[in-house]
Amino acid sequence: MVDQINLYTVEDFDHFIALPEDADRRFGFIDGEIITADGGSLLPGFRLSASEIFAD
Repeated sequence: MVDQINLYTVEDFDHFIALPEDADRRFGFIDGEIITADGGSLLPGFRLSASEIFAD
């Protein structure tokens, strides 16, 4: 089974208080590259999945 990766825009992060200090490791920081799913703006360098965001 392949996990679906959902990409979140900057606006999505208004719903989160703060990224953890180890966000680069936990959320797949990729050397400052901007990844977009549909032409929207994404936080620079972050590729996030719902399971990573909402993990306990």
